[in-house]
Amino acid sequence: TCLAQAAIKEVEWVQFSDQHWINTYYVPSCTDTFEIRARLSKTDVTQAFWCSRTELTKDTMTLFLLSGKLRFDRNTNTATTSSTSIAAETDYTVVANYATGKATVNGTDAGITMATGDFSCSMPVILGASAVNYTSIGNYNTGRLYGFKVSNAEGTVLHNFVPAYDDDRSLYGLYDTIAKRFSRVCGPGASTGAAVAAEATEFSSEEWTDHTVINVP
Repeated sequence: TCLAQAAIKEVEWVQFSDQHWINTYYVPSCTDTFEIRARLSKTDVTQAFWCSRTELTKDTMTLFLLSGKLRFDRNTNTATTSSTSIAAETDYTVVANYATGKATVNGTDAGITMATGDFSCSMPVILGASAVNYTSIGNYNTGRLYGFKVSNAEGTVLHNFVPAYDDDRSLYGLYDTIAKRFSRVCGPGASTGAAVAAEATEFSSEEWTDHTVINVP
């Protein structure tokens, strides 16, 4: 759904809670690099940071937290887990380079090598939950999202998602500073996030995006 752009302003973070998620509308390449800045409110439940996959173990580019550890799924492999422990209420920057198969957590090597092999993704990346080919949304994230960035194998930034607030519609979401598009937080209940600062950056674009691609079961 594309509507005339509202007053959208940058905020520090958006909150994932009560089965919330965001559709980036970007179908990735298997050689992209993802960078997320986030903080979890708890680490004793399985939850996803980002997800794009055709089946549970097919064409997957997904980052999970399981038992307090990060699992980096790629292609058909779902068994690559970092030994780095993730703590609640702590800020983390996680970078996953799907071309090299390497990852870092707060600038430190995550000690993993993801599965190899080329494949084609068909599902847009969603943030804050996992899904399987547009359906079966679950494993909801429990924390704050400070930003998400996608670069290609050459290092060119393709998408830069920053937390934002749609003032006219009272909705939190992410604004892509490159595609010039706002994607709302989806799910039941009201979305929440940081307050809009008086000096907040105000964005302008040509379209406002609702969650019409993924079918919520």
